[in-house]
Amino acid sequence: MAKHLVRLFLLAFLSVAPDVARAFAPRSIAAPLIDARGRKIGAVTLREGPKGVLINLQISGLSSGWHGMHFHQVGDCSGGFKAAGGHVANQHTAHREHAPLHGGLLNPKGNDAGALPNIFIGSDGSAKVELYSTYISLGKAPGRPALLDDDGSALIIHAGPEDQTGATDTVSARIACATFR
Repeated sequence: MAKHLVRLFLLAFLSVAPDVARAFAPRSIAAPLIDARGRKIGAVTLREGPKGVLINLQISGLSSGWHGMHFHQVGDCSGGFKAAGGHVANQHTAHREHAPLHGGLLNPKGNDAGALPNIFIGSDGSAKVELYSTYISLGKAPGRPALLDDDGSALIIHAGPEDQTGATDTVSARIACATFR
């Protein structure tokens, strides 16, 4: 009898194992990074982790120095990247659409879910960066907004750095964009 139950259990497990494996397989998505003229200047790859998203950027052709970057609400790079909307946010952040201030990573009132650290572009105009954000997800995850929702999202790189506090509106012009849908 025990031998029969073990066989039955194994058969049941093997029939659902592919679905279980797919459910826990890391999801990833890649997109080209474009400049304001629509030229490809790099690539961005996002990979779902157990508690956040691994972000890999490969960039060439931007001005050297520090640049702010954020995930924005809509996967649309049109209109000078304005169609991407505001930063990805959640109900616990200081950011609200059209508000003069936003929640940077060091804001004591909380940060936008789309907030990311500044990146440094070298004198040759290139950078390779890998970072991890625990504030977002690709799909549905408790307490983290999904980048791949109905209208997608965009990663925007700005002309200058952000002070990360949200004390002043230091976000500069949008100079590069990648869309995720």
